[in-house]
Amino acid sequence: MNTYTELLMDSLLGFSAEEWLRLAEVIALVVATWVGGRQLRLLRREYKEANVRDRRARALEYSLARNSHMRDARERVELVFPWQKWHGKVIPEEVLQEEFKKHPEVRFHLIVLLANWENLALMIAARIADEQLAEEMVSTTMVEYVHRFQEFINLRHQHEPRIYAYLLHQAKRWSGRRRSPRLHYRA
Repeated sequence: MNTYTELLMDSLLGFSAEEWLRLAEVIALVVATWVGGRQLRLLRREYKEANVRDRRARALEYSLARNSHMRDARERVELVFPWQKWHGKVIPEEVLQEEFKKHPEVRFHLIVLLANWENLALMIAARIADEQLAEEMVSTTMVEYVHRFQEFINLRHQHEPRIYAYLLHQAKRWSGRRRSPRLHYRA
């Protein structure tokens, strides 16, 4: 004879105990799937937020303002070759040589700046650095320096053809698409 519980389970909506267990398994599977999907969405959001934080941190590395040596190098170059005087112009080789004789340390500082941008261009080519972010942060200054110091770059290029290859390529790419800022980054 069936006990009261067995009779009750058998009579509930006409389902047997086995059917109730199968239904419980299906419900558990649906709930587990929903929880898993929710966890994946949360994980994806956390990954995106971490990526944004990482990009912000790396963005500061592109800027000369964060690195005191780079900032100092640019200030010293600007003292001898002021932006206001040389903006948009190529500095002739004779002027470069004359100023380098008067201020020999400026040649070193210019090499440091160009090497920094060469490294950035190489990192962009290797897809280590974010090109879009780097372009927003340094393209105007970098393209201007490559143009302004074209004669200096050409002189160094004659002795070592591979020097500044990535920098020249990147400056050419960016100068071809210089326009107003896109303003697509959000805080």
